[in-house]
Amino acid sequence: MAIPGPLFLDPQVYIAISAIIFTFAISPNSISRKISLLVGSLLFYFYFAGPKQLAIIIGITLITFAMGRLKSKGAFIFGIILNFLAILASKMLVYSSNLKYEELKVLIPLGISFFVFENVHYLIEVRRGNLVAERSPLNFFLFDLFFPTVISGPIKRFNDFNLQVNNLSRIATSNLVIAMKFISLGFIYKFGADQFANLQHWGHYYNAYTGILNGCMFLVTVSLRIFLDFAGYSYMAIGIARIFGIVIPKNFDAPYLSTSIIDFWNRWHISLSSWVRDYLYIPLGGSRVQFQRQVLNLLVAMAIIGLWHGLGNRFLVWGLIQGVGLSINHAIRRISKSDSKRRGPALILRLKLLLKWLLTYLFVCISWIFFFYEPSEAVRILRAIFMSGKIATFFELWVGI
Repeated sequence: MAIPGPLFLDPQVYIAISAIIFTFAISPNSISRKISLLVGSLLFYFYFAGPKQLAIIIGITLITFAMGRLKSKGAFIFGIILNFLAILASKMLVYSSNLKYEELKVLIPLGISFFVFENVHYLIEVRRGNLVAERSPLNFFLFDLFFPTVISGPIKRFNDFNLQVNNLSRIATSNLVIAMKFISLGFIYKFGADQFANLQHWGHYYNAYTGILNGCMFLVTVSLRIFLDFAGYSYMAIGIARIFGIVIPKNFDAPYLSTSIIDFWNRWHISLSSWVRDYLYIPLGGSRVQFQRQVLNLLVAMAIIGLWHGLGNRFLVWGLIQGVGLSINHAIRRISKSDSKRRGPALILRLKLLLKWLLTYLFVCISWIFFFYEPSEAVRILRAIFMSGKIATFFELWVGI
């Protein structure tokens, strides 16, 4: 799914989380705390995803753990292929099936897009010699099934997570304070996302984006909807993990303040973009190759990011648009590198920075239209925005929020 489901907003989730926290709090030592977290995560997954999904994930986790322990090249290749086949099969099932969401939910493992990338990261790092293959099934299963991140990420790195899991302490007041801040922020973001989602739906239903003023409001609405939705879930996950004293990766860093597309992807879905950078873009040659090859590397990397969100033309086109934007950004940097020492009046520099921000944000907003709508529909929407003069309808919807 492109945007995580509303599981974190189900009251039953917080009853389950409270039970896990209570069990964790009364556990006398680090081992028992790990066990309580794993058992709680298994029960969480069993209750909210079902036995079939849990069985699939346990199978994938067991095979990944075993392939890491075998250490042979064939075992690593098999483990990586298995994980990628699992995510590909899930995406294809969503894309090609006529099943309803409730039926698909039984077949497709919850959070598969996240734990598959975590597994592949683990196998690659073990193969490179940067990680020692984990001997403890308890530790590895906890890494894969840790319930706060299983729904919507962020994508964890094994070594960072394992170091913290091996030193679990009692619940600390300082961690609770930080956790409540993140969880509260997540709920506020999610509430805002729901309002903007409704506004986007009605704006599209009534073709209310016609004209520059309406169109700009529609673009801003779409951009805020996806940011608040995804960031909201990430903040909830970070907050819940912090209750147990576990720090998981920050996933967003004010992405809409970016002044370039490169800067945007250093701030947006950081755990995913850094994964693709480390395990796809750099191994392909990254920016160390000739510019033509770098462009190809960027297009491939961003196409993968697009398809990671879901199979279909809209995700592929959105990813390729991001790849084109990054390629143009890198080209400008190469051209302007020789002029990097040139300075100017402070006012001119500020105006340039403002222009860079505006162009970056406009590019990102336009690209989101292709993320949410099929290419032909996205083009129709953009034509209505930039090639028509009407200005009233969407403004009225905004005022009526």
